Amino acid sequence: MLLVLGSLACNRQDADALARIGNRMLDRAQQSTGGMRDKLQVGIQEMGKTSVRDRVQSRLIHDRLLQGLPIEIVAHEAEIELKGMLKTADQKRRAIDLAENTEGVAKVVDSLVVPETPALP
Repeated sequence: MLLVLGSLACNRQDADALARIGNRMLDRAQQSTGGMRDKLQVGIQEMGKTSVRDRVQSRLIHDRLLQGLPIEIVAHEAEIELKGMLKTADQKRRAIDLAENTEGVAKVVDSLVVPETPALP
């Protein structure tokens, strides 16, 4: 910063004035956030307390392909069992993929059912 100030032909008095202005802007910015940093930190800590079941459920209910489908999630520590009746094999694969790739899941037991379509003659 001093190099920039020096190249602009600022004297020491100008540099001090700019530093005071910068400090006041910083103080106002911190006041206007109203402790958001502390609130954000608490929120992040709470996220870490979310159960594996809740993390899987959140991923499934927010997925466009799976929204509104009756998928039951049973958790036994890091093992997740998915139960329910789905319409397509793509939905089944997506549900399993999301569960398998959720933080904290070690194993997924697939108890999802997709009705078989009758073979065409």
